[in-house]
Amino acid sequence: MKILFKKTFILTTALFFFTSNMVFAVEISFEAESSNMVIGQEFKVNVLLNTNKEKINAVEGVVLFPDGLLELKEVKVANSVINFWIDPIRNCVSNRIKKLDEICFAGITPGGYVGGNGLLFSLIFLPKQTGDNVLKLMKATVLLNNEL
Repeated sequence: MKILFKKTFILTTALFFFTSNMVFAVEISFEAESSNMVIGQEFKVNVLLNTNKEKINAVEGVVLFPDGLLELKEVKVANSVINFWIDPIRNCVSNRIKKLDEICFAGITPGGYVGGNGLLFSLIFLPKQTGDNVLKLMKATVLLNNEL
């Protein structure tokens, strides 16, 4: 029974992504709990979604951060507007040449989500040294909820 459900879920997810449309009015932003980061003291950054009144049901992307300055300690998905993460949010690539780490995320919310400042997930970082701690969002895709 579990294997059949797993196959059904993968098939449903694949169909879902091929039948949705991309949204361009959506905003994904970062909100740090403090603007003063202290070396050796963890801080949290919330990754927020504003759908600008569009109903969406899928989101994916990559967050880049400087690996020499920040260490990713934890990813929290409690209270997320996303119901199912296709892959666990993870530190997916470390590019030592560019000195960047990448956090990959992809998830769906059946039935859709509409709202402003909806929490996608939170990132807990530990500053390792001083510098410009800049987070960047790359390869972001948000899909409309196309109900049949």
